[in-house]
Amino acid sequence: MLNGRGGAQKLIHSGIKSITSTGESLYLGQTTFLPLAGMTKTHGLKVGIFTNGILINERLAGDLVGCMDEVAISLDGPTEEVNDEIRGIKGSFKRTINGIMELRI
Repeated sequence: MLNGRGGAQKLIHSGIKSITSTGESLYLGQTTFLPLAGMTKTHGLKVGIFTNGILINERLAGDLVGCMDEVAISLDGPTEEVNDEIRGIKGSFKRTINGIMELRI
């Protein structure tokens, strides 16, 4: 994983047009991904993330809105019961929906 100013500079000067992150980026977000995303976005790169949304709270939603061009959130089923069974985490459907609601502007 690229992190810090050195990682951002490599991305900015590499010629790429966008970055998209998946997986644990929000878990690591405060120390790694969000600062990197913010630095690259200020230099014109498009920034996005794919997440299940369960970690998104009001504070994190504000941070994401400030530095993301796209936030894609996945559900694993159409109902709470199906989603939670597939995900293996009781309450994950509600947490995902709450994360989506926090991102609404």
